[in-house]
Amino acid sequence: MAEAASTRLISHAAKLSKAIFGALRQGGLQPSDRGYRVANDVAVRLHLIGLYLQSLPPYWIELEIEQLCDKILRDSQNIRRPTQRSPLVTLLFGQDKHTDEQSCLVVFFRIQIEDAQNFKITCDDLLTKLTKDDNVAGRLPDSALQLNTPDVLEDLNNNVFEALQCIALCDLELHETNNTALMSQDDPSQLRHPARLCLHEHENENSVPGNISILISAMDKEIWQEFYLRIRLDDTVDDERRVLGQGGFCRILEMNITARLFLEFNRDHGLFWRNKEAQVLNEILQAGAGESLKHVVSQYKLTAKDKVILSYAIAQSYWKYYDSELMRIKWTSDGIWFMPEEDNNRQKGQLPLRAYISLPFGLTSSTTPDVSYEDLLLHRCPRIFDLGVLLLEIGLAKPFRTPGRRPHTVARANLNHKTAINDLSELEKSDWDGFTHKKHFDSAVKYCLNRDNFVPPQSESKLAWNGPEGILRRRRMLYHNVVRPLEWLAKAGFGAQCGDLTFVSKKFGPPPQGGASNTTLPLESEALFHSNIVPKMWLTDLQKISEQVERKRREYRVTTAIRVAILDTGLNRDFPWFKANDGLIKSIRNEADFTKSSPPTMMDTSGHGTFMTRLIMLCAPSVEVSVARVAENTNALKSSREIIKEVSRVITSSLDA
Repeated sequence: MAEAASTRLISHAAKLSKAIFGALRQGGLQPSDRGYRVANDVAVRLHLIGLYLQSLPPYWIELEIEQLCDKILRDSQNIRRPTQRSPLVTLLFGQDKHTDEQSCLVVFFRIQIEDAQNFKITCDDLLTKLTKDDNVAGRLPDSALQLNTPDVLEDLNNNVFEALQCIALCDLELHETNNTALMSQDDPSQLRHPARLCLHEHENENSVPGNISILISAMDKEIWQEFYLRIRLDDTVDDERRVLGQGGFCRILEMNITARLFLEFNRDHGLFWRNKEAQVLNEILQAGAGESLKHVVSQYKLTAKDKVILSYAIAQSYWKYYDSELMRIKWTSDGIWFMPEEDNNRQKGQLPLRAYISLPFGLTSSTTPDVSYEDLLLHRCPRIFDLGVLLLEIGLAKPFRTPGRRPHTVARANLNHKTAINDLSELEKSDWDGFTHKKHFDSAVKYCLNRDNFVPPQSESKLAWNGPEGILRRRRMLYHNVVRPLEWLAKAGFGAQCGDLTFVSKKFGPPPQGGASNTTLPLESEALFHSNIVPKMWLTDLQKISEQVERKRREYRVTTAIRVAILDTGLNRDFPWFKANDGLIKSIRNEADFTKSSPPTMMDTSGHGTFMTRLIMLCAPSVEVSVARVAENTNALKSSREIIKEVSRVITSSLDA
């Protein structure tokens, strides 16, 4: 597996920049030459590109940047190795003289002016994309903050919430079983059905960013109905929808339809129920309130993958709804819920790791301000601090608790901040079963808890950090430093996709049957992460994946050997590495020569088969290896297909025997 283009370009750009500067210093190009300025500009840009790429974490490298890096690498090969010798090249360097790298650079910038200018343009494009975040507090592309869909955000923050809040009002007379306890409340007309918003991305959400999945329950939480709500920017005439008004959920809940239903919202006409559209449910939810995040982190076993995907879902939703009606309530581990399934054979006894937040119907104002300037308060952005605490709880797999209580609001907030800093130190010392990319998670949590990130510089007025502009600034900072690294870990690392659903088990379940201790083996998280990306140390990561397989085999007492047949150019047992690792040579159980020469002992005149055998032993030292020599060299492998087929049949038959 090859390294990413951006990684390779770091050293390549530095070397090429140095070579161009060297050619200029030695007078290969004069300031009067047409290509002198272009060469100087390219050298400067390559130097800066290398520095920028080296400073960026891997989650910062977007696909567009990766493509430009690859283009620069390919184009630079033509600079350093010209394929044609023009009369001017011959005049400058002679017919037979070897043209070294600096000579090639001089020729390129003197003769191929148009190509040199195009190469500079590519370097300019890449440098522009790398430096675009240097200004205005790390400005993001409009698409990242959904600034290109203001109507959707406005609807989501206000109109959709208000419509749902109205329709969720319960008309007790529409229900067959009236709850007398509910009827006796002070104002039963203001009772609303409990509603929860799913915090995870769904496979159908690609069309409009505002689409959401929600759960509505009966007042006693005996039934949970799933709805998928689509945002419509245009109002199309449709006979297959019904207007929903106050109490509109009551009749639907009475049907207990056991299907996924669809809602549709248009700003001008309100909320509709698509009464002829339904889908099969992914899961049937148990009756009851569900299990809180506080309970889940303390009672369920969360792998590194579980922690990353869950943290990304919560952080991404927090950023998305940062200035919405959902901030009427403080987001805590007591208020984020997971819904168990009814007993079934799919994942019996396990909990779906899909998080929901209760919609704060009936509350008139936010309980957590965006910014607070109270005297002596340490962390002045309570909402971002709350997100940091949630991520801490997930990362440490334990609820957040302060050692004591303080009657004063500021004193209580400062105590929470001190406790969170202590917990952050504990998080940084933990290793998540050897997961090497955990540092990016730690950095995201640390950013939320660091008070200095949210204090206006002395050169700026506090007013610039207030109001809509201040909120937008904090959302940008939150996206850059928290959401984006978590997204990279979840999607690029663990391969999480929209709509994926994972399950977690209780911490104190029955231990696995038998097996020797495997505490010295790398655990599953590291192997899973490396299976979804193109890492730098590919051999090391292959070994980690192999060791994880071996760990599982021991855990479940699998004794049948894994057998690998290598059909190649043979094997050289006298290879020095085999002598230095004579224990591994014992894993070779069978060897045979199928070439025409068929010498009495196995040999490898090419070396390729020996290399492949060594590679297999490095990646999976516990396998049983059979070596078949089917060709004398790699070129002959192409014409040995019939032999390979026959050998494959023989080996398969022997394995089945």
